[in-house]
Amino acid sequence: MIKRIINLFLVFSLLFGVAGCTLQSASEREYKITVITEGGMPFSSVPVIVYSGTDKNDLVWRAETDSQGSITFTAKVSDDYIAVVEDIPQGYDNKEYYSVESYETVITPEILLEEKVDLTGISYDLGDIIHDFTVCDAEGNEHKLSDILKDKKMVMLNFWYLNCMPCKMEFPYLEEAYQQYNDKLEVIALNPVDGTNATVSAFADEMGLSFPMSVCDPIWESAMQLSAYPTTVIIDRYGMIGMIHKGYITETDTFNDIFEYFTSDGYVQSTVKNISDISQKEGE
Repeated sequence: MIKRIINLFLVFSLLFGVAGCTLQSASEREYKITVITEGGMPFSSVPVIVYSGTDKNDLVWRAETDSQGSITFTAKVSDDYIAVVEDIPQGYDNKEYYSVESYETVITPEILLEEKVDLTGISYDLGDIIHDFTVCDAEGNEHKLSDILKDKKMVMLNFWYLNCMPCKMEFPYLEEAYQQYNDKLEVIALNPVDGTNATVSAFADEMGLSFPMSVCDPIWESAMQLSAYPTTVIIDRYGMIGMIHKGYITETDTFNDIFEYFTSDGYVQSTVKNISDISQKEGE
């Protein structure tokens, strides 16, 4: 009898012990927070701090996002968690905090395409959100970036000057590709070095170029860190500088590949460091 009682006690202890463990683990869950751009590009290596409550007194977790823009953590089930994201690049509206409303939360800071007329002290690089700007071309027409991106999927800035022979060699191939894609994109050729809008207009007529061309403030040289002419700068549909290519391109197919990549319906936001990453045929 005593042995039977002991055995029963052990069985009940085991059952309640297991049940206790089950109840404890059921009160905790794994949470995942992902920080990405509107175009699906992850923000990697940015700190994410999780608090319980908006007063930020109760720290729950702190970690840097991985290559996919994510952190994971295990904590008790709660609907009071908030996430603070630090070190988001300029050009994004990074809120004070974001509510963690589910076990898998996606945070997408909104892009701020703010206009900036004076570029003094500005230095753009690959992956930066460019400021909104307006260009008045050689024919007197105004082109505002934010307005263009309402209808088009990318803008290409081509930096050149009148006495640049490689620039002149490149233009016919750019024009040919532009004719094929001008319903999806805009090309704006900016000259920060020489000439006037009158000479630029005459040059465009002579070369048979149909995209907007203009002289521009020399401050664009430092803002875009121009060290070679021509330089191609691609601004994607979200206002991000997606590619910078220094040097001329003498293959229409190369321009076509660039245009197709950035205007495609399946475009996932990314930065292109080398044309060869998206084009099978590079220019010289």
